[in-house]
Amino acid sequence: MFYNNQQLFDQIKKFGFFNSLIFLGIYLLCQPIGYLPVIPEDQPSNAAIRANYLKQNFLGGHQYTGEGVTIAIGDEGLIGPHIDFMGRLDQSLVNGDVSDHGDQVAGTLIGAGNLDPLREGVAPGAGLLVKNGLEVIWDASDLFNFYGVRITSASTGDGCNDGYTFLARLADQQLRQKPTLTHVFSAGNSGLEECGYGAGLGWGTITGGVKMAKNAIVVGNVDNADNLVPTSSRGPTTDGRLKPDIVAMGDGQFSPIAGNDYGLFGGTSAAAPAVAGVIAQLYQAVFENQNIPFTNAGLVRACLLNSADDLGTPGPDYRYGFGRVNARKALNAIENFRWFEHTSSPGGTISFPLTLSGNQAEFKVLLYWTDREAEAFTNKTLVNDLDLRVIGPDGTIHLPLVLRSEPDSGLLELPAAPGVDTLNNVEQVTIIDPLPGNYTLSVVGSDIPSGTQKFFVTYELVLDQINMTFPQGGESFSPGDTVRVHWDAYGEGSFDLHISFGDGNPWEPVGLSITEKWYDWVVPDHTTTWGRLRIKRGIQEHYPLNTFHIFSEPNGLHIPTICADSLVLNWDAVADAAVYKIYRLGDKYMEEIAETTSPPFSLTGNFSQSENWFSVSAVSIDGANSRRARAVQQLPGDINCGLVNTHSADTQSYEVIVYPNPTFGQITVESASPIHTIKAVEIYDVHGKIIRTLPLSRQHKTIDLNGFPKGIYLLNIVFPHQVITQKIVKL
Repeated sequence: MFYNNQQLFDQIKKFGFFNSLIFLGIYLLCQPIGYLPVIPEDQPSNAAIRANYLKQNFLGGHQYTGEGVTIAIGDEGLIGPHIDFMGRLDQSLVNGDVSDHGDQVAGTLIGAGNLDPLREGVAPGAGLLVKNGLEVIWDASDLFNFYGVRITSASTGDGCNDGYTFLARLADQQLRQKPTLTHVFSAGNSGLEECGYGAGLGWGTITGGVKMAKNAIVVGNVDNADNLVPTSSRGPTTDGRLKPDIVAMGDGQFSPIAGNDYGLFGGTSAAAPAVAGVIAQLYQAVFENQNIPFTNAGLVRACLLNSADDLGTPGPDYRYGFGRVNARKALNAIENFRWFEHTSSPGGTISFPLTLSGNQAEFKVLLYWTDREAEAFTNKTLVNDLDLRVIGPDGTIHLPLVLRSEPDSGLLELPAAPGVDTLNNVEQVTIIDPLPGNYTLSVVGSDIPSGTQKFFVTYELVLDQINMTFPQGGESFSPGDTVRVHWDAYGEGSFDLHISFGDGNPWEPVGLSITEKWYDWVVPDHTTTWGRLRIKRGIQEHYPLNTFHIFSEPNGLHIPTICADSLVLNWDAVADAAVYKIYRLGDKYMEEIAETTSPPFSLTGNFSQSENWFSVSAVSIDGANSRRARAVQQLPGDINCGLVNTHSADTQSYEVIVYPNPTFGQITVESASPIHTIKAVEIYDVHGKIIRTLPLSRQHKTIDLNGFPKGIYLLNIVFPHQVITQKIVKL
């Protein structure tokens, strides 16, 4: 299977089938020998970009799900139906047919994982408003003013390397006039094309004029091992500026598709909403920590870029931008107030003192300002020019890293070098092994024709240490799961991964001499509430204080009986389960509604007139929580109702379940009580003629009806005490 269906379909639509085969061949040649993408059995994007760190599943952990933030996406049409969007989707402003592309963008962004908890999006607490295509930018001011939209995400293009268009100018103007608004765009999937920049294939391939906006965040695509996907579009912009700004995992994700299912999704179309989701998480974090309803988006953008994990050539580059988004580090920068804000004037210098203790491996400082919009199709889009200088304790002046932008592939490949930047509205200084002592962070208003310019300076003190980022604790894994474990580490090295099943238990090796900063861990068959993974490099080690659970999730969840006043849920019993938790879809999310010690479980209420969704999880004797099972749908209507007791030798109640009904060839007859064993099943046709008698002595039996003519049949279920229950079956 092609690793990304959406990209292949896009190419076929654009170039035709024959040329698409050429495209596919080029793609395969670009891959490492033997490369086959691994898709772990979790939602990999959350862990890859460290969004999981902002929504921890344990008491006292971060709970930043984007709650209170409204996001607007521009895509191809209507979304859903899908229960992962329950109660958080506004489609009053969109028209057109349902598009799987829009569903999957929305799912990556705000999917709640109601249907399957493994498919949760980045910001499941956020609200979503849907627009058609780039209407989301044309109408952004109204969306901001009347609908409370603070983030837009558009995974659609408007050309390739088309220059600073009128729409790019409008986007920059909106972001300047509405400082709490952020626009996020996909970089595009044209990384193997020639779009007229002049440096050959692959350079200057950002798909759109609107994406040339200086103040927007443009996102490239990496896989779940931080490798750039060859189709991911690259910079520079037509006037030589840095794009994309950042990258995120886009490929290898299962996201919602219409009809309450999931499909494989990828490309920059998935990377962009992942970053938009992180921004929503950070907005919520600022509100809850600083009581600011919506902070200046320039601050969030600055912290997001400066905290990214550098990939590719050292420093910013035209493939990865400032690197792969790291939500954990961005949150730490905001929460620890590692930033300054001020306003610069023409020729003025604003300085901020800072003292380094001397244990930092790297010191990164970033200047960001929301620049004034330029005239459309101008050759140089930067209007206000600020310059960053970092003066060390020995008097050394450190300049920001600058890329060559001439249309020459050899020059565009060169790593960024210290210099004076006159093109970009973001500048970064990086100092390796900084000296301890007093530093001065200076911002010079080199050229500000508009009079004044607000700016942000953020800094990161990078320590030579390692941090386990996934799992964090509170997760529930099932034996046999393949889970991609992630950790942050400065520099490279050889890592050892160990597991412990309790505070008193020894650490056991999981993987040794790992050279990547991730590992595909196969969850062992070991029930525990005290699971921890530890990462080591030499004398360095780290493991989260909170523990994860390992326990088998229930399988075989189904609804054999639906009546006007009751409903029966049944599933396969889990060994060593002490309690089962029952869930029902509420206004937005799956909510726990009951507990039971064994299946099946009966609910009372008016179910046959409504649609519902149910799920179940298990709790072990030792208190280990399983993952919630994939939800099942209950549609309106009766199934297996109308039990009739024809004669009875005692007064006990014997409930029998027959499913599926109607059937296409097989049915299961099951006693709802484990103590009531069925003695025999008698099958009658519609005329009352007995067709078959099946003796058995067990709680349930599957009966093969293949070969029976289609029609209505009557089952008599005989118990040892001669209680017979009649059930009508439709074949």
